Amino acid sequence: MSKEEETKTEIILGDRSVAPVKTAKLGDFLSGADIHKAQRLYPDVNAICRDVIEPQIEEINRKLGQPNDPRYLSYMLIYAFERMARAR
Repeated sequence: MSKEEETKTEIILGDRSVAPVKTAKLGDFLSGADIHKAQRLYPDVNAICRDVIEPQIEEINRKLGQPNDPRYLSYMLIYAFERMARAR
């Protein structure tokens, strides 16, 4: 993923039907190395969750300013990767 893709790819954090949602770019809460690691593990959501998100969930929550579910974030990475693949 290029630096430009990292800054353009946004994910939705939350459920629009329940409350206003917040968006974040992948680079807002993951380093380039973490994003590349997740891409290597793609499409294994369990591996992304276990190896990329869970080890740093407290730091991710701090960066995003809210508690987040590691599995939800893992599925959002899968969604972002698939969306980028379709756009190419």
